[in-house]
Order: sequence, then structure tokens, then C-alpha cells
Amino acid sequence: MSKHKRSPGARPILGVAQSRVRSAIPPAMFAAVMKSMENEAYYEAYVMLLEMEQLAPHDEMVLEMLAETASSVMEYAVAERAALKLHRLKPRDREILITLAMAHAANGRPALALRAFEEIAERFPELNTPKSRSEIDMVRKFVIEMLDEFGLRYPENLDILLLHEESQMLLAQGDYPAARRAAQTLRARYPNFSPAANNMALVFACEGEYEKAIAAAKEALEIEPNGIHALANLITFHCLQGRRAEAAPYVERMKNSKAPAATRRLKMAEALSVYGDYNGVLSVQKQEPNMDESPWTTATVLHYAACAAYHVDRRTTARRFWRQAQALAPDISLYEANLEDLDLLPGERHGPIVFHLYQFLRPPTMAALVKATEEDDEDPIPERQQSIYRKLLRQFPEITMFAPIILANCDEDTIGLFLTIAHHTGDSGLIGAVKDFALSKRGSDALRMEALSIVREMDPSSAGPVKFWVRGEQKEIEHFGYEIRDEPTPERLPSNAQKLLEQGTVVLREGRMEEAEQTLRRAMTLAPESYSIRNNLASAMMGQGRSAEAREMLEEIFRLAPDYFFGRCNLAAMYAREGDIVRAHDLIQPLLTQRKLHITELVALCGAQVEIAFQEDDLPGAEKLLDMVEQVSPGNPMLRHRERLAHKTLLTSVEQLISKPKRTRRKKQD
Repeated sequence: MSKHKRSPGARPILGVAQSRVRSAIPPAMFAAVMKSMENEAYYEAYVMLLEMEQLAPHDEMVLEMLAETASSVMEYAVAERAALKLHRLKPRDREILITLAMAHAANGRPALALRAFEEIAERFPELNTPKSRSEIDMVRKFVIEMLDEFGLRYPENLDILLLHEESQMLLAQGDYPAARRAAQTLRARYPNFSPAANNMALVFACEGEYEKAIAAAKEALEIEPNGIHALANLITFHCLQGRRAEAAPYVERMKNSKAPAATRRLKMAEALSVYGDYNGVLSVQKQEPNMDESPWTTATVLHYAACAAYHVDRRTTARRFWRQAQALAPDISLYEANLEDLDLLPGERHGPIVFHLYQFLRPPTMAALVKATEEDDEDPIPERQQSIYRKLLRQFPEITMFAPIILANCDEDTIGLFLTIAHHTGDSGLIGAVKDFALSKRGSDALRMEALSIVREMDPSSAGPVKFWVRGEQKEIEHFGYEIRDEPTPERLPSNAQKLLEQGTVVLREGRMEEAEQTLRRAMTLAPESYSIRNNLASAMMGQGRSAEAREMLEEIFRLAPDYFFGRCNLAAMYAREGDIVRAHDLIQPLLTQRKLHITELVALCGAQVEIAFQEDDLPGAEKLLDMVEQVSPGNPMLRHRERLAHKTLLTSVEQLISKPKRTRRKKQD
């Protein structure tokens, strides 16, 4: 993990208490945290402290360090949670109360911050200075302005804002039952307060009750017809359920709304990113930010705008926005990951990572997903894997429901996990989402080819040519529906023979044919019956122009081992080069029925088919096969055939031009 420095202007909330280490926490873990903090690698310390909190949820020292590091890496919700737990453990501690007040302020909860600051001033006279009173007055002024927006008065309606912020805080901390109770209390006492309905909508959504969430958001919209938060929530809720068309009217209303709202730009940019309105996101970024917009909020808006710019092919703009976001929030690793992706070649780029998986899936769903993958690793029997993931989808249907948006917005590892689940379950909803991903521009060519292989295996009716993005260009390719196996099926050889075979293969690929032959003949003396050694030796002889010797060896391999995959492919390629197309087709036809191939097997099969395509003058077919090789094995020596393809294409064009009848010019009539 990279070393994360403290963001500019940040300072420790608390000094590290030198209290004893609880027995639940391994001393080595505590020592690692202390070392990370001393090296200012705050994110490393933060991740370890989260785990330590699970082991010892009420350890004061752990909570103090967690509050400090979480604030340093701008994870303010976690800092607030740790500070609140500390305050409950030691309600009279002055430093903890200061920590809590600052955490409330950092999370945009001015009413809770005001209450804490006023308590500090009352209980600790030594802190009640002109400067502190001036700061409290500033917070109070902001609270008054917020209440004014809803037609409420200070101080008699302060409790409304306190209940509202408490509900938000509990929701951010994942305490959904408590958040629900706070939201219900607020809703019952103040039915015309639109944020109360919005809070209920968010609680329902976090609990997976999306129909209730939509109903609550609509109630908020009835109270405040142009409310940004209600409109943004309705857009997100509908999109997550795959009901994008129903979100469209709310998109236009939100764009046209002039209603004031806290974190207005953030809510709009997030909802439009989920909806996929990239030009809309860019327009939001241009809006004037609220006076109180935090650096973290500004950075997040810039991130959404960078992703949108990438999608509309404005990559220079995307790079500029991510760098600006980095300057505001240097500890957010997502920005650096996207910048690194921009530097990759077309076909290797994954595309912008807009959201993390945890932003879509509830904590119980995330926990179940992690558990399922751990069980999968422990018991890699196909039937067992199928059972594990089918049970997961039955218990948490949102995994399937959210798949289209997750595949369109998350990182490569997350997409790989969803491909695994789709492959093991064959779930129709997941397979549909995987197919859309495979045919999109998003993701590397290799990852999308893997997705297409899964679709073809699980749905044979989808066979045939498809329009597929290759190196940044859309081409029609023929995909045979192969599943790419992770490991080859190696021939068992003595270790010294295996080493020589590997050396010879490397030299062969580099084009040093004589050296390759010498190395492979040495290997053959150690394992004279090896088909793989003789097959590579035949390639070395072919590379030196000794076709007759190579053919004799390949035919002998085929006679002794007719099922040897690579021998069939190489012999078929040789027959094709010699013009014996019928025998070449006969050799590879049984191989075309196999559904699981290692990359090396797929490349060998494509090589034979390329030779057949050249002999049949099927130049588009040869190009499609070479595209497939490049997707699974970039830089493979077989791609040298592209020069041969270009030469043959040019010759064909010249021949067509020469054979074209000449047009006679008509004399100009007088």
C-alpha cells in the first residue's frame, strides 16, 4: 500500500494516548500502526485501525487513533463515529468533546457542532475566549441561515435541525435501526419538514426497501416540489432498480431547479453520474459552489466531472479535473488510479472508476459477498461454487439488480468478481448485464473478451459475429465462445528437460531459430517421447525453411498422439500453407467444438485458422482472428502476420485496379 501523507491544513485531532494494549489486539498490529503513523502513512494506519476497532470496539486508545487518522485521510464519518463512541465512554473529557465538535463540523452538521461548542464554552471557562466566541457565532449564523431556508426560526426550531443531523449521522455510521427511529421521530413531529422525508427515503434505501424509499422521496417532493435532494434520490433509486426511463422526468426537473440545497452540486453530480448524463455532470461542475462547500465536496464534484469528461472523449479535461481533485484531497487513491489508467494504451485502459462497490451495496450485502468469495476459495468444486453464489443471489437480489450500474462504474476487480458470479450461476439478469459490458467501450479488451466468453458459454444462442471494441475501435469479430482457462495442462517432463523446453520456447519466440533447435534437441535427448518438445522443434525447423523435415515430424506426432492439441494446429497450419485446405480443415474441425481453452491453445488454433483464411483469400476473417489473438495475448509473435495481411490486402487492391475495365473518354460534341 502506498504511503499517504496528511492532507494540507489537517492536524491531529487527538494525541495518541499511551495506554495499555488490549489483549484482543495483536501487539504486532499495534506496532505496525504506530510505525505507519510515525512515517505519516496515515491511510495504512487508518485501514489497520478499522480492523482493530472490530477486535476491540470500546478501546479508548484505538478510538483516539482512529479519530485522528480518519480525519487525516478525510474519512470524516468514521472520525465522527469514533469521537462519538469516545464521548459516550468519557463524557467529561474536554479534548474528546472538542474532537466531537470538530468532527460534527467536518461532516457538515452545524447544529450538532454548535451544541457541542456551546457545551465546551459553558463547561470549560478557560476555553471561553473572544476568539472561540467569535467562532461559535459564525457556526450559529450558519445554523440560522439553514433554518431560514425552511421557514424556521432560531432558537425555538433548533431541535428540528438537531434531529435531522442526528438521523443523517446514524445513517452514515450504518446504524440503520437508530437512524430509522430518529427519522420517524422527526417525521412525526414535523411532517412538513422535507429533509425528514428525505432521511426516511435514504433509510429505506439502505435497508433495501426501494419501493418505500421512492414513496418517501415523492413525499419530500410534495412538500418541496423542486427539492434537489428528493429529485436526486428519485433518480438514483430508479436507476439502481433498472428503471432508467422512469428517472428521466426527474433529471429534467433537477436540472431546471433553482432551489437552494446543502451540497447541491455534489447531489446533482452524483445522481447524473448514476443516470449516465455526462454532459449534465459537466454543466453541474461549472455551477458556482455554495459558500460553505468543503474541499472534499469540491474534489468529489471534480472527480465526477473528470469521469464524465472521459466518457465524452475529453481526456485532457479529465486529467486536469483529477489533478485538481488530488490537490484538494491528496489521500483519495481513486484519483491517482484513474490518472494512471489514462496513461495506458487503447485496449488496455479500464475506463474511469466512478464509484466504489460499497457505495451501492449495503454492509450486510458486502459482508455476505466477502464470505461467499472466501468459501469459494476454500472449496473450488464447481458444484459447490454454484451453490454458494446462487444462495447469495437469492438472499441479496440487489446484486443482480445493481449489476448494470456496477459493471459500468466500478473497478476491474469488482467486475471480475461479478463475471465469476455470472459464470457460476448463469443468472439471466447477470448474464444480460455482462453482455452489455462485453459490447461496451468500458474495460480492457481482455476483460471484455472474458465477459463475452462467459455470455457465449452460458447462452449458446448468442453465437455469431458481434461488434466489439478492439484497441479503441469498434470492429465486427467472430467469437467462438471459448472459456479461457487460467492454467494450461502441461506435459509431465523431467525437471531438466522442462527447463530446456522453456528456454528453447523463449528463444523460438524471439526468432533465433538455430539456437532454439539446438536447445530443443538437447531437451529431446532427455525426453525423447515428448510431443511438446518435438512440436516446438518442428517450428524451429520450419523457421529455417526446412519444411519437409518439419512436416515429417508433425505427421509423426499426429500419428502417435492424434489428440495432441498443438500438434494438430501446427500440422493444419502447414497443410494450409501448402494449399491442402481440405486436410487443414479436417484437422482443426474437432478442436472447434471445445469450449475451454488455455490462452496458448486459443492462439495456436487461431494461428491455424489464419493460415487457412490467407489461402482462402478471407482477409477480413484473418484480421478478426488476429484481433482475437491481440486481445488475449498482446505482443504475441503471431501478430507479425499483420504485415503479411497488409501486403496481401494491397496486392488484392492493385489486382482489382488493374483488372478494372478502362473507361473511354467521349469526344466533346461540337
